[in-house]
Amino acid sequence: MEKEYWPIQWSADGKTLYVRHGRSSAQIYRVNVSTGERSLWRVIVPADPAGLLSIDKIDMTRDGKRIVYGYARITSDLYVVDGLR
Repeated sequence: MEKEYWPIQWSADGKTLYVRHGRSSAQIYRVNVSTGERSLWRVIVPADPAGLLSIDKIDMTRDGKRIVYGYARITSDLYVVDGLR
């Protein structure tokens, strides 16, 4: 497997490994450990991706029903001032 894929969790039956790819949107793939076949399972993007730098640690249950993740983002405010001299 290419080095840009990181393992997340084994499936409950131990036949599938969930791996992630990407930093600003995390694609989660299911990898059949017997055949090496990889298929896209889910894409994680925060509801408000403004200022998103990266999606960090992803954890999930072995049955795949619950996923938690953290992300880093930078936001700023812009103020417009008229009439200054």
